Amino acid sequence: MDLLTKVLQDHQAVILEKWFDALLDAYPAEAARIFKHVKDPFANPVGHSMVTGLEAILDWLVRGKESSEVAAYLDQIVRIRAVQEGLPSQAVSFLISLKHIVGNVLEKTTAPREERETARQNWEGQIDRLLLMSMDIYAQCREKIFELKVDEVHRQVYALLRQEKQEREKKSCEGVPK
Repeated sequence: MDLLTKVLQDHQAVILEKWFDALLDAYPAEAARIFKHVKDPFANPVGHSMVTGLEAILDWLVRGKESSEVAAYLDQIVRIRAVQEGLPSQAVSFLISLKHIVGNVLEKTTAPREERETARQNWEGQIDRLLLMSMDIYAQCREKIFELKVDEVHRQVYALLRQEKQEREKKSCEGVPK
């Protein structure tokens, strides 16, 4: 077992807690408190989705499975962030937090410096790939949001034109004797 996998396995619970706290730092204090402490998925669907998504991503990183599997977990978090106000970089910043959290844990190990550096480089490469995947997901979500907005504007314009046409027809019929 390589150093990175060992660190991820041995410190998974601590990493997850720190990672979730880092994600919550982007939210107002009251929202963060609710997301963290209300465990009922029906009372707190956003918090539940975020924590289960983070758990699944971290578990995926420990197991090292196919990248297509992790896309669904990333989507679970990025989709929430895409509908919120903020920059794209803020939407995917939760992965940068994970990069630093695990990097700090790696630095504290007693493994030889070269082994730690190799593990850190591998780790950063994995996170960079996840960042790119997350940006693709974010762009798809934002594109869908804009398509929905355009469709709504089209429906509103059509309704206004239809209403205007009905009013014109009504006015033209009012001047015609019966």
